Amino acid sequence: MSRQRRRRRDFDVLTEAQLLAGRTALRRICVEPSRQQSLADLMIAIDDVADAATGERSFLHLKPAQRRD
Repeated sequence: MSRQRRRRRDFDVLTEAQLLAGRTALRRICVEPSRQQSLADLMIAIDDVADAATGERSFLHLKPAQRRD
């Protein structure tokens, strides 16, 4: 199985400007829990990860949905 790299990054204008200016910060997520967690805590953690991955200042941008008018 071959791995192909994307030729063009799919970042929005704000992210491109932040990259060029060097104004980015790493985000880290602890994957090993330090204690047993309740289901509610796990759901909140999943929501936080999803927000970090797809939020407006994320590097994992989704292509905008095409509008059907």
